[in-house]
Amino acid sequence: MLKLENITAGYGVKQVLHDLSLEVSAGEITALIGPNGAGKSTVLKVVAGLLKPSTGSVALDGRDITSSPTYRRSRLGIGCVMQNAPVFGGLTVAEHFRLTNLTPTACNGLSKPAGVLSGGERHRLAVELVLHRKLKLLLLDEPSAGVSPDIAKEIYAEIKRNIAGTETAVLVVEQNIHYLPDFANRVIVMRNGRIYNVNSAISEIMTRNSSHNTGKYLLAKINSSDLPIEHLKNTEIMFEVFYGS
Repeated sequence: MLKLENITAGYGVKQVLHDLSLEVSAGEITALIGPNGAGKSTVLKVVAGLLKPSTGSVALDGRDITSSPTYRRSRLGIGCVMQNAPVFGGLTVAEHFRLTNLTPTACNGLSKPAGVLSGGERHRLAVELVLHRKLKLLLLDEPSAGVSPDIAKEIYAEIKRNIAGTETAVLVVEQNIHYLPDFANRVIVMRNGRIYNVNSAISEIMTRNSSHNTGKYLLAKINSSDLPIEHLKNTEIMFEVFYGS
């Protein structure tokens, strides 16, 4: 489905991603996690076409889209909800639905301008608008940011309910990792613009008493395997993965 190979990207002279490669399969929900500044949102911008990589390639279903503009990627089936839920502040909620030929179902206040909606209402509106499309890939940048825990749970539940039984792949960036065990199939840890994946030795580590050196030991075990989603349930260990305490 989605394949990034040897991506290097950044902003001006600041390089954020360093020779990064990853794949997301059809129907798979993959979460990118890691500390602030790891490059997670930058990955989404590269995939969406909002940021052009200096080296490397982006492919969707085997088709090279590295040089494709954002609107063409959208037509190919890539949907994106970035932080701050981009909506048209001057249009009412009802007008957003009319523009997309969509019948409103989850949002109230149809006569309200989108610009006066709360953060949670904007998020729900943006998510519903993108979910009505026939998507191959959905990109989500911190759906829980700026919203209450209850609304965040509702947003995640709505997304999972809408893509259930489809081949839609999801790549989600999330800082609040406690939402992920019930949502994602796979987790990729990022740090300093690179991907760190934990090998099977983490199963042994999870059964041991954590200590000040556990994070350093865990980082020393990093290689090319994936991080099983069930390991997110130990928040203390994941904190050490992020910060190497």
